[in-house]
Amino acid sequence: PHSLVDRILGLRQVPANIAMLRVTGAAAAGWIGEGAPRQIGQFSFERETLLYDKLACTTVVTNELLHASGAIAEMVFAHELARGVAQFSDKAFIDPAFAAIPGVRPASISYGLTAISSSGATLAAVQADLKALFANFVAVDGALERAMLIMAPRTALALGMLTGSGGAPAFPNIGPRGGTLLGVPVVTSSACIADGSPSDAFAVLFDPAQIMIADDADVGVKVARHAAVQMNTAPDTGAQQLVSLWQNDLTALSVERSITW
Repeated sequence: PHSLVDRILGLRQVPANIAMLRVTGAAAAGWIGEGAPRQIGQFSFERETLLYDKLACTTVVTNELLHASGAIAEMVFAHELARGVAQFSDKAFIDPAFAAIPGVRPASISYGLTAISSSGATLAAVQADLKALFANFVAVDGALERAMLIMAPRTALALGMLTGSGGAPAFPNIGPRGGTLLGVPVVTSSACIADGSPSDAFAVLFDPAQIMIADDADVGVKVARHAAVQMNTAPDTGAQQLVSLWQNDLTALSVERSITW
């Protein structure tokens, strides 16, 4: 299954674990008259290094279960584990509740942003909210020509169903699978629904070119039969009770992705 970062065009792909220069101020250009000296532009830089963080979805199953269904069982488990990694990475990428934990995970691209609360579901209210959203984007020098929106499928559906006074759709080019809103590309994701508040959804307007991402793109299934594991959804470090896979006729399956932004 494709995650958000796989569906967003224009993200800046960079290598991990290598120091890079990020341009924070561009060199100015200008006209040159005949026989006149040319102006010299000056860049401003910051040094950045993206270190890989790792996502994983792991489970343990009995060998009887794997053998009873053959290769089909492994395919099903691999697909579901990959789906778990994709869903979690989507939340980590876009949910404003995800703060950075050094050495563990990066902050989401919306963490720390000032939210604009919805003023209502009418067309006039939606237009006022969109006006405020784009105004904030422009105020921080966001490039409208590269702008992109991420929102929940149900939000995109609601926008597509809004009609004007004549009954025509106000935003005819958007639906639950995305599209465009006021000419801005829209990507939909269920990750834009707040945890613990199933009725609350959010949308994020951003410039993909301003987001650096390091992704080894090597998402595979790891299989272990001769290991000892903590059978715990919240494992801890130090001395813990371990279960031998070999002794208990078990197999561990894991899907991992090394990625950061």
